[in-house]
Amino acid sequence: MFKTIGKYLSIIAVFAMLISIVSVEKVSASSPLIDQYLRFDSIARNSDGSIRVDYTMLKTWDKDLGGSATIPLQIGYSWPSQYRGALKDYYVKANYSKGSHVLTIPKPGAYVGTLSVQAKVNANRYNEVKGGKSIFHYPDSTKRTSYYEISGFDAGASFFIYSAAPAVYFEFSPLGKWGKVVGRTYLGWSLWEGYNQSQSIGFPTPVKGHYYETTSWYSDNGLNIRVKVYVSRSAFNKKETPIFDATRTYKF
Repeated sequence: MFKTIGKYLSIIAVFAMLISIVSVEKVSASSPLIDQYLRFDSIARNSDGSIRVDYTMLKTWDKDLGGSATIPLQIGYSWPSQYRGALKDYYVKANYSKGSHVLTIPKPGAYVGTLSVQAKVNANRYNEVKGGKSIFHYPDSTKRTSYYEISGFDAGASFFIYSAAPAVYFEFSPLGKWGKVVGRTYLGWSLWEGYNQSQSIGFPTPVKGHYYETTSWYSDNGLNIRVKVYVSRSAFNKKETPIFDATRTYKF
């Protein structure tokens, strides 16, 4: 009886060892379809607003997924979801040949927002997207400056200071110590309707004569707004150090 039990235990041990060996040699699942063919090397926004995409085709694209013709592999961008239905995404056929390639995507329309640059396959019932990079699309990096001097009435009231940049206007509440950006159509550019974002800004207590200098500019990081407060217009003209200096960045 003990010999029989020992024989069974030996068989179980060998079987367990075989299972262990099989699990070690198990082949991992294959990667998504596009990953087998395309690799993004770099994606960047050019100074003129167009987008450069450097990519490598690891092997020639000739997939038909059971159909009679090669399905399209495309590269392009999609607008933020807030523009869905109002703006058309842009995609063009990739170069199917094996090797390194460069695609220049024309400057998108005059709408501010973060674009999703990616590759995609859409064929019958098969859809796949390969993410590339998010690119912030904006007018230019021109700096725009405005000025405001606090009156006696302002110093004792809940007043607001208004300024603007392409596609937005912004307002500041020195008493409330916040700044807000609102989307609109302005200077030929638009931001989706309903955009409204506030940030805390520790303005000094308003005093008659305080002089505000507000500078705004777009960059790859978003819309930057810098506010300087001088004790007076005279102090500003004399290039004295401001009593307050803060920058906030808004990303859409």
